[in-house]
Amino acid sequence: MENKTKVLKIIILVPGLPLDTDRIQGGVHSAVLNLLKGFAQVDNIQVRLLSFTKELNQERIIPFNQNVEICHIPEGPLPFSSLNYMFFGSSRLKKQIRDFNADIIHFEIGGTLLTTKLKGLCNRPHLLTIHGIPVEELKLRETKQEKMATYFNLYIGNWLQPGYIIHISDFSRKYINEQN
Repeated sequence: MENKTKVLKIIILVPGLPLDTDRIQGGVHSAVLNLLKGFAQVDNIQVRLLSFTKELNQERIIPFNQNVEICHIPEGPLPFSSLNYMFFGSSRLKKQIRDFNADIIHFEIGGTLLTTKLKGLCNRPHLLTIHGIPVEELKLRETKQEKMATYFNLYIGNWLQPGYIIHISDFSRKYINEQN
């Protein structure tokens, strides 16, 4: 009798991954590409990275390797990403979870992207990797619009923060521990 090992199916969410990944030079997108390269080396895992983007009007799936694919999904018609995530992202995420039959949902960034989980997780476990701290990002914002968007990200991120978090720095761990 053949030994069949279950394949773990993971959806990773990251906003705005460029269609041309050669343009990526750092930040969250660079970290995500490194994560995909790591997953590409692991047996019994299938990964679908979902990236909400304004670069396309139709969904496009690009194979990364035999067990990893990148799915670019149109963000939505509204001028602000946060509103598109809130009003269109949940249903698009829900469809992807069902089509892919995902076991785990991994958010690579918090803030308003987390609003996609309001109706879309289909009771799947989910976690968050924290790449930035909105309170610290506020110090870099110059315009009222940038500051308002960052405050909104802070509020939504704190409200919808998953119970499972991956920290990439001691600063992040300390900040989250102080909030709880």
